[in-house]
Amino acid sequence: MNQVIQADVCIVGAGPAGAMLGLLLAKQSDLEVVVLEQHQAFSREFRGESISQGSVVILNELDILDDLKKHGFLQVEGLEMYDQGDKIFSVNFHEFPYEQKFIIDLPQPVLIGAILDKAGEYPNFHLKMGATGVELIEQHGQIKGAVYREKSGELVTVNSSVVVDASGRYTRIREMAGIPAKIEHFKRDAVWFRVPRPEGWESATRIKVDGHQHLIILPTYPDQLRVGINIAKGAYQEFRKQDISVFYDTVCRLEPQLDGIVQQHIQSWKDTVLLDIFTAEVSQWSRDGLVLIGDSAHTVSPILGQGVNLAIQDAYELAPVILDYLALNPESVIPQEAFQSFQARRQEHVGFIQAFQADQEKELMAESDEDMMKRRMKMQMLNQSPMKVELATKMAYGIIRENLIHVH
Repeated sequence: MNQVIQADVCIVGAGPAGAMLGLLLAKQSDLEVVVLEQHQAFSREFRGESISQGSVVILNELDILDDLKKHGFLQVEGLEMYDQGDKIFSVNFHEFPYEQKFIIDLPQPVLIGAILDKAGEYPNFHLKMGATGVELIEQHGQIKGAVYREKSGELVTVNSSVVVDASGRYTRIREMAGIPAKIEHFKRDAVWFRVPRPEGWESATRIKVDGHQHLIILPTYPDQLRVGINIAKGAYQEFRKQDISVFYDTVCRLEPQLDGIVQQHIQSWKDTVLLDIFTAEVSQWSRDGLVLIGDSAHTVSPILGQGVNLAIQDAYELAPVILDYLALNPESVIPQEAFQSFQARRQEHVGFIQAFQADQEKELMAESDEDMMKRRMKMQMLNQSPMKVELATKMAYGIIRENLIHVH
């Protein structure tokens, strides 16, 4: 007979969304929280490493930021966009009206580790590593738990009041629950690589555009750059058939400061990573006994690293919904209607991010001379607009800005 575990909340996935939700629930209640993570470790390349200002506020509130300071992180202080070498847009984060002005960058395993270490201080938090969710327990249309497979192959049943799918952009739980998603593939993929950061490089994200090609360059802890170059969707294998010198030429034309550095540190295509760019729009985030958060509910483009921050803020918004319902209805399955206001609040901000990213994607993929000129003019006009800081603030702080006090 399979082992059976009783819990109040079963979270599938210990990424930023699942780890944060587990901590919040364990810290603020005596609920039994089980978190299932299919991997044995968190060392995965090119996951979101830039933590936006709003998410940093949450980390500080939970006393996690001090632990991250002990490890060390990079402070990112602005965003710049160049077209054929001319700076056409910039945001100086020093101008933001809140105390926490800057993005922080550090490896995602460090972030998740710090959250889980804090959660582990609570006896009602239980992390299961190497635990792959394989089945949802359904009775009379309600989800009443999940079954996971341990590394040994043993199956374990978790009975719970709610299953939270925080398993990410390639979620299988959503499919098991019969919840449809509209998947939209962008016209491009991104090839990512890392190189040492040149001496004197400003602590700002750069977008370098020339024609229909662009680089996204992210300062990365401790002393590197994380660089993404766009290629046509599905063209990676053909791209790799070219001599690596073609790659060097493209990168260095877009960012001359990388000339010499990229040739020294990217020896072959094996030193690059392909990231498939797509979005997933899910109209229904929940069922009786189940709710989706993070990439499971709304996969976004990796442009400017919004996925990890939406995930953290999803968890921050969902925790009180679960706490309040189970405080009044202990050991009851949480019904779908209990999650509707949560979804409505989050969809408003997520929709803003997805629309903004789709617009930016369209601009970056401009092909005609006319569209390229329109892109340049649009960004120059936005750069001069008083709306610039307001728009950037909404991106940076998300729902957290509603509770912040202006410092100037």
